[in-house]
Amino acid sequence: MASQADGKIDAAEQERILQQLQPLDQDELQFLRREFGRRHDVHAFIHALPNGMEYEVYQVSLMAMHLDTNLEAQYLREFAKCLRIDPQVCNRIHRRVGAPTLF
Repeated sequence: MASQADGKIDAAEQERILQQLQPLDQDELQFLRREFGRRHDVHAFIHALPNGMEYEVYQVSLMAMHLDTNLEAQYLREFAKCLRIDPQVCNRIHRRVGAPTLF
């Protein structure tokens, strides 16, 4: 979902995600390739998250994208807000992974 925040998930973003998830078997690889082409419901995903996973999910989402557009920054701000992540905590997560801060 995060990689599609700017309306597309390009080949470089797909490759970066696949490299971070290695090793993958053929079934997992095919599943992910199908998911890359699908639009996802962010709000349904957030409501299905187990309590306590908010920071980890946000960090993984951040790492899945190359934060270089305003659309991606807007997505992450809204995602953090929906996950109830404090802006200062959000910025700490960004600094930890070497991404531009949002707040």
